[in-house]
Amino acid sequence: SIDQPPSSFSSLALTPHGREVARPMSANDSDNNTTSRKIVIGVAEGITNKIATTKINPDTSPYGPQSCSVPLCLQAGMIVYVTKGSSFPADLVLLSSSEPAGIAYIETSNLDGETNLKIRKGLPQTAGLVHRDKLTKELHGTTTYCEQPNKRLYSFQGNMQLAHTSSSTGANTIIDKSQFLQRGAKLRNTDWLYALVVYAGKETKFMLNSVRTKRKNARIHQLANYLMISQFGFLVMATVSYTYFSRSENVFAFIRYVYDNTSVPYQWNKSSEKFELKDAYTPIESVAPVNEMLFISLINFLVMFSSLDLEMYDERTDIAAEARSSMLTAELGEIKYVMADKTGTLTRNKMVFKNCSVGGVKYGSKKQESFNPRMVLSDLKSNRRSNSEDLHQFLTACAVCHTVVPEKKGDTVVMHASSPDEYALVGFASAAGFKFHTRTPSMIMFTEELDSSVTERSFEVLQVLEFDSVCKRMGMVVKREDGSLRLYVKGALDQPNNCRSRADLMHQVEEDLVRDMKLIGASAIEDRLQEKVPETIAKILSAGMHLWMLTGDKLETAINIGFSCNLISNKVTILVLKSPITEEVTGQLRSWLAQIGERRLQKGLRTALVVESSSLDLILADDGLTTDFLRLALASHAVICCRCTPLQKASVTRLVRQYSSGCVLAVGDGGNDIAMIQEAHVGVGIHGQEGNQAAMSADFSIAQFKHLDRLLFVHGSLSLFRTNRTLLYTIYKNTFEMAIVACFSGYTGFTVQAYTDTIHMICYALWYTCFPALMIGMFDQPTSINVIATSSSHYAPMQNTFTIKEYIKFLSAGALHSCVVFFSNWCLVMVANVKALYESRSLNWPMVASLTFSVTTPLLVMIEQSFAFPALPWGNSGNAGLIQIVPTFRFFFFIVFIVGIVVMLEIMFKGVYRLIIRRVYVADEYNAGTHIKLLQPLVRVKDLIRSKDVPRTGYAFSQDDGSVLSQSEMVRAYDSTVPKQAGSDLTAAEEQEKHNSIESNRQKGSLYNDKTVDSEGSPMLRSARDKSKSGPAMKSTARRPALPAISEVEENQPATSKEPVKKW
Repeated sequence: SIDQPPSSFSSLALTPHGREVARPMSANDSDNNTTSRKIVIGVAEGITNKIATTKINPDTSPYGPQSCSVPLCLQAGMIVYVTKGSSFPADLVLLSSSEPAGIAYIETSNLDGETNLKIRKGLPQTAGLVHRDKLTKELHGTTTYCEQPNKRLYSFQGNMQLAHTSSSTGANTIIDKSQFLQRGAKLRNTDWLYALVVYAGKETKFMLNSVRTKRKNARIHQLANYLMISQFGFLVMATVSYTYFSRSENVFAFIRYVYDNTSVPYQWNKSSEKFELKDAYTPIESVAPVNEMLFISLINFLVMFSSLDLEMYDERTDIAAEARSSMLTAELGEIKYVMADKTGTLTRNKMVFKNCSVGGVKYGSKKQESFNPRMVLSDLKSNRRSNSEDLHQFLTACAVCHTVVPEKKGDTVVMHASSPDEYALVGFASAAGFKFHTRTPSMIMFTEELDSSVTERSFEVLQVLEFDSVCKRMGMVVKREDGSLRLYVKGALDQPNNCRSRADLMHQVEEDLVRDMKLIGASAIEDRLQEKVPETIAKILSAGMHLWMLTGDKLETAINIGFSCNLISNKVTILVLKSPITEEVTGQLRSWLAQIGERRLQKGLRTALVVESSSLDLILADDGLTTDFLRLALASHAVICCRCTPLQKASVTRLVRQYSSGCVLAVGDGGNDIAMIQEAHVGVGIHGQEGNQAAMSADFSIAQFKHLDRLLFVHGSLSLFRTNRTLLYTIYKNTFEMAIVACFSGYTGFTVQAYTDTIHMICYALWYTCFPALMIGMFDQPTSINVIATSSSHYAPMQNTFTIKEYIKFLSAGALHSCVVFFSNWCLVMVANVKALYESRSLNWPMVASLTFSVTTPLLVMIEQSFAFPALPWGNSGNAGLIQIVPTFRFFFFIVFIVGIVVMLEIMFKGVYRLIIRRVYVADEYNAGTHIKLLQPLVRVKDLIRSKDVPRTGYAFSQDDGSVLSQSEMVRAYDSTVPKQAGSDLTAAEEQEKHNSIESNRQKGSLYNDKTVDSEGSPMLRSARDKSKSGPAMKSTARRPALPAISEVEENQPATSKEPVKKW
């Protein structure tokens, strides 16, 4: 029998999986190296005795910018004190805040990806309770009822029964989404707030919208596993057949070679030899496919060095690309669908005043990077142009008609705006000399700074015309210093005369007010895109991929960004689906499918499907609607889903992954994109401004969206190409040897005789043919890197480098070549290496060096074996002096002759394929194209679904109607001349003690360090211990009053309190 070294197949097969298992362990190590912070949360005594203060990873946690490693013991019924910049650790109901009327500004970037500030308003009965003493007294005995936990991220209903209240509005108060603070949102532009916990732990809406992390496996690994299983199956069949034929009595008459040239029939004697199954496996065990996974792992390992690619390095942020999963590199070359977030991924989420037109004069252009206000100032100061008065009124309208709230901090004025549009307009007016600085409930004040003169202007606010999503306009009636009245109106002009959102009487009054108005100017505000986003998207689309935009922003903004990034154009027919009624959604989908057809056969037809969250909920809940939606969406040029929750993004990605034939890639930058990234075949995270949670959860991380170009078209396509070519060559060389072993076994009567020496059988897979295969996987490329990086035409053809046809071709080549070299086993190594050279698409020095080494190594081994006996212990007497006999002229001539025959066969078969088979394929394709007109619909689709004649631009529009707090209430509530009300999480006695301590430290000349820092609570606690009982309604009752207290615990101490939590 042949002695083989222990097989390393198991360790090789487990290598990539071992790296994937070690990946979360390395993430934990990076967490331990992160700077620790301290969390302080104020609650009432009797609710909990100890507060868990935990270590926080502010950037790398996959569950949010600040994720706790030890869950806080938050329970439904607790009252929490949250400071500015902190994340809400649970779903809360706003009670009071530092702003007037209990208003609070929150940012929901971890929920919907949007950094626009949302407004929440506290309960009127609790808005004035800014100290814990009063809050504890008023809420004693209060009971809160709310709906069962659900996945509706922006919906909440409940009521609060106040036991003690002095308010005239009554004790029973309805609470809804205007008071609801979702877990994961952040407190912005508000110093502090008090809130009541209603959902905690896994019952929070954010956790209900999250998905479980799945282990991903590349298709190329699955294919390699199937091939290895089939090869092992062949070995088992060959072994069984070997054993069967070896036990047959005189089935064949074999010739025994003797020196006297006589032939003796071979007779097998049962009693002379005992043949076992293991003996049958011995001659063919060397051809076991143990190196496929090794080659694939090494090729994938090369992509781990993508961080060394300077083309994917962002110098501004000092961030390089990183491959966090080595098993999915080949998947980057098979992408068919790209699921992209909008905010932070495609756009910078920075509203910039781009240009304007006032009195027929245009200022600014699309080509300039930013607007220069000097052009406006020069015309305004010179007063020479005919539009000088219009320019003055235009700047006045920008400085007056808004709901921006100024806050004076020292010598500077900080603007707080819920709409980035208003913030950009006020900033433009300020840069042009009209500086807004003060707001009171009845007045608005600004200064006009022209030349060296400064004029104070103050207008009295008489009436505010509310903005809504139908009218798309907002107005303000003001009284100027001279007593004259003036109405300023701003808004979009999509539907200026279709306002039906208010009562008829109010609508009629507003229509009377805005009648006969003068147009003084138009502005263009740009939601600036990331670098090279239009070019990257154009290249992705030209490569045959489809890009879907899944965003949490509203419909108008999503469509505008679609135009600005060239995802859709004016030539594309836009299909909008935003109905919340099932029957209407069903009718629209079926009507469009009937008009357009599933295969989009009409020449030149391009459609873009836009779906809103309300319709998407209905689609995902109904199998019939899901099928119709996929039929239409997969045939569309582009798909935009707006107002999406994280769960909806993941659900859409899952649908496309399950029902489409291609790979799905998801790219995002925020915590709300984690579920989508983990659901896709390949997840790409972008290092965002709000943290690295998406990048840490993804398979690959990049600095900007433009780097996706090189990641797909260079690293992805080359990895797929090299992996496929290496796998095909490995199949060839294994089949080549396997066929020779099978033929030799039959030729020798199925005995245990090996076709060559043991050392050569071992070295065939490990040394003789290993390095050319590795060089193909490491350095082979179809063309130069520059061509691959700049052109998208190569991407789709590279996906067809491993097909059933190619597999059969290499399998047949191995079997055919074995027949040619059967009587010359020394040609086995030479032919296998020549085949590697022939299949290589590029000739480079590593490939030449590996071929030289592989061809000369058998000769060196033969020399070593010739002189090994008897000097070395492993020497074989049968090989002694072999080098003196074999290397003759006939030996080398025969090798060259056999190799020449193989090369001629390869050239002949490839020529036949190119001249005949490809010509037939092209002819069939042409015939299909000539008859395609017969399948076109009889009615032109553009006659049925007409797009607007007015060209669309990419300028953003993000103003939204104030459903939580009306603009009139906003204007009347704020008084920037009065300091904000000071709230505290301390009692009166604790406040006095703190004040005394500060004064004492100041007198001693020491610096006072306040330990009560901002709470950086986790937006996504992994397993918060919510022990509240589930029932028809969540209920919490306070049995006795308790004084609030703050508890501080060092960050490395775990929460040891396991006492039951008392509830309000």
